[in-house]
Amino acid sequence: MFMIGDEVEVEDPRYTCEHPEGLRGVVSSQITADGFYAISFHLSDDFFHDCDGLCPLNKGYYMEVESLKLVKAEAKEESNSALDKQIQGNHYKDMKIQPIEFIQANELNFCEGNCIKYLVRYKNKNGLEDLKKARHYINLLIELEYGKEEI
Repeated sequence: MFMIGDEVEVEDPRYTCEHPEGLRGVVSSQITADGFYAISFHLSDDFFHDCDGLCPLNKGYYMEVESLKLVKAEAKEESNSALDKQIQGNHYKDMKIQPIEFIQANELNFCEGNCIKYLVRYKNKNGLEDLKKARHYINLLIELEYGKEEI
C-alpha cells in the first residue's frame, strides 16, 4: 500500500508509451474502495508529443495499485490526526479506509454510517453482536424510510 506523498513508477506498459525513462508520479490521495490511487504526474509537453497523442494519461490520473511500484516513500512525520489515534483497539485504524472516512466522504446519515461501522468491524471486534447491531440499524433505516410494515 502507498501513502500520500510516495513517489511511484508506473509498471504497466499500457500507460508508459514505451518511454525508456519510465513514468513517475506522486500519490495524491488515499486508495479508493476499488483499489485505485490518484497520481500526480510531472510530465513535460515532450512526453505527450513523443507518444503522438496516444498516451492515455494527463497530468493527473487514477492508477490501479497493481500498476505501480514504490520508488521513494514519503518521510513519515509524527501524526496528530485523530484517524491515527484510536482508543480501545485498532479495529478501525488498521483498515485501508476507515469507516469514518467513507461515511464522511459519502455524506451518510447516522443509521447508514452505523451499518457501515458495524459491518466492517465485526470480524475484529464483537463478532455476531456487531452483525446484530448492523441489522438493527438496517431495520431502523427501513422503518424510517419505508414504514414499519416493510420490516
